[in-house]
Amino acid sequence: MAADVHEVVAREAEGEERDRLWDAMVAIFPQYKSYRKKTERRIPVVVLEPRDS
Repeated sequence: MAADVHEVVAREAEGEERDRLWDAMVAIFPQYKSYRKKTERRIPVVVLEPRDS
């Protein structure tokens, strides 16, 4: 199976964007919610964006 390869830039989501993305991730994988309860740290949400050529 061949995988597509893309160059991206990673950044940490903040504020309203982070909250929206976190809720979307929990809807897909509910275990994230219980994992969050087991730690005091804020779990980062990383956004991957296409790198400009």
